[in-house]
Amino acid sequence: MGTRLLRDWTDSEPVNKLSVHAERFFTRLIMKVDDHGCFYADTRLLKANLYPLLLDTIREADLLRWMAECQKAG
Repeated sequence: MGTRLLRDWTDSEPVNKLSVHAERFFTRLIMKVDDHGCFYADTRLLKANLYPLLLDTIREADLLRWMAECQKAG
């Protein structure tokens, strides 16, 4: 079993380019990815796994926008 190491990204230029919501998405995603940084890109699975208590609040369009923002920031 791998050891999960979390890196401090508070001084990361790419992360600091993100909106507050995209950074929140990124933070939640980091907690769910496997040891190789892999997870599902299916918005239904992202919503269910990253926002289980906010299912009525988070929209698929939000997730798509935040994923695109993270990808653009690198």
